[in-house]
Amino acid sequence: MNVLKVPARTITVFVLPCILLYTCMVFVPILVSVYCGLLDWNGIAEAKFVGLANFERIFTADPVFWPSVRRTMMFAVCSMTEIPFCLIMAILLNRYVRKANTLVTMYFLPVILL
Repeated sequence: MNVLKVPARTITVFVLPCILLYTCMVFVPILVSVYCGLLDWNGIAEAKFVGLANFERIFTADPVFWPSVRRTMMFAVCSMTEIPFCLIMAILLNRYVRKANTLVTMYFLPVILL
């Protein structure tokens, strides 16, 4: 049963550019980063393949890595706790203030953009 009454080929034609753009903007940089992480390269000289030695050095000998991971996780948790607070404010404004759509947008837009 075809609910959309649109051929699958048409859907593919419209969805394929988005999938290609998403792949180019997300997956390709991830793969390039992993590949560069396997090299000993300063950006100018010849690159030398060292395998997982860079990752081993980061996890075991780098004094900056684990504190930065901790700070990143704290930032992520603080950012996630902001969302329910802003949502509650938006609900309260929508319920108790006339013409609250503008106020709700002004309060909740920074959360969406962050």
